[in-house]
Amino acid sequence: RPPGPRLTESLVIQQYRKSLLLDPENINIRYQLGLALLREKRYAEAVENLVAVLDKLPENSPDAPEINYYVGLSYAGLGELDMAAEAYQSLDEMDPKKAGDVFELDKVLYNLGIAYQKKDNLNEALKAYEKSIRIAPDQGLAYCRKGEILFDQKNYAEALDSFRTCDAREAGNGRVKKHIISTYIAKGLALITDKKFEEALIDFKKAGELDPKNENVLYFQGYLHYQTGDYRQALSILTRLSTPENKEILSSLPSILQNIGIELQTREELTLAETAFKKALEYNKKDADIHYLLGI
Repeated sequence: RPPGPRLTESLVIQQYRKSLLLDPENINIRYQLGLALLREKRYAEAVENLVAVLDKLPENSPDAPEINYYVGLSYAGLGELDMAAEAYQSLDEMDPKKAGDVFELDKVLYNLGIAYQKKDNLNEALKAYEKSIRIAPDQGLAYCRKGEILFDQKNYAEALDSFRTCDAREAGNGRVKKHIISTYIAKGLALITDKKFEEALIDFKKAGELDPKNENVLYFQGYLHYQTGDYRQALSILTRLSTPENKEILSSLPSILQNIGIELQTREELTLAETAFKKALEYNKKDADIHYLLGI
């Protein structure tokens, strides 16, 4: 019976070892041995042989980038991400087209970024994704991953740019849409903390265009219209909320609606004030102050 693929590979490795015994200084044989070991996922031995080849190459050898590429793959297989990244750095000066078409380095760096991200090494992950994008700027997924890191780093403006690019190139990916909504919300909340209410309202409106029924988006749109003095619009939006699942929103709604009602009452817009007080009582039926205001 003919040997299977694994056995064939093992025989190849055996032949390279025998050849190397006869000619121990032959770096081409050692290089082929390293590649054969890499194909069999024997990463430690592959690194040992490939690094030995690199050490014997003349300075500025045109073969160095290719060998470093395989060294990087071997280190990545061992889980030594920093060593893999160091090996890939030698390919930075390579023509992007060759790096992409010949080595598919964009995919390699993308996977390296994921590995760093899983280990919470976000800075190195971000570098890997950015290098992947430089090699293959038309891709989408690396932009998504880059956006996730920028979001975690609270760099919401750049995160949105990355997510939008990803969304344009990964049409129909619902997860990207959720990321965009979450980023608009987070950016808006940061602006609220800085009391930049009008700017925050822009972000919540954009989030609302993507998810009109999102209770967090509706609540903060209403809250921001209240803060900017547009009480009619605040009431119009907040009355679209059914009973919110978010307990913090549920507990704060009565007081906001009460304040909106008072402002409308002051302006003698009594019908709207009545609506505000009645809506407030839906969330807090026993509040004596709201009952009193409604009675007035």
